[in-house]
Order: sequence, then C-alpha cells, then structure tokens
Amino acid sequence: MLVVLVENLDRVVRRERIYDLVWGGPMPYRDRAVDVYVRRVRMKLRRLAPETEFIHTHFGIGYRFWPEQ
Repeated sequence: MLVVLVENLDRVVRRERIYDLVWGGPMPYRDRAVDVYVRRVRMKLRRLAPETEFIHTHFGIGYRFWPEQ
C-alpha cells in the first residue's frame, strides 16, 4: 500500500484504487481494510519521524503521500 502511495507522490489516490492495486480486486462495500492499513503505516512512520506527516487524508476520496513538517 505504501508503494502505491509513494508511486503517486502528491496525488490523491482513491481508496478503491488502492484496494484494487494491493488486494487485486474491487473493494467490497463498506470495507475498511485500506483505512486500517493507512493507520498502521502512519504509526510506524511516526516512530521514525514524529515531526513529519507523510500520509494525508482527503475525506470521502482517498489518501495522498506527501511528507510535510
């Protein structure tokens, strides 16, 4: 999932697109897998660089990878 976001640096990637690329199929209705994994990756990145926000949420759309302090 992180690779998908980094490959689309500074572009919003829809949750459905992330799911399709990572899990290889359409996202089931109301599935929260992408959100859970984003939360886990954020926690790991915060341990490495607590002052930097790497993954940004675009509510109702998806996520964007762009390191900001």
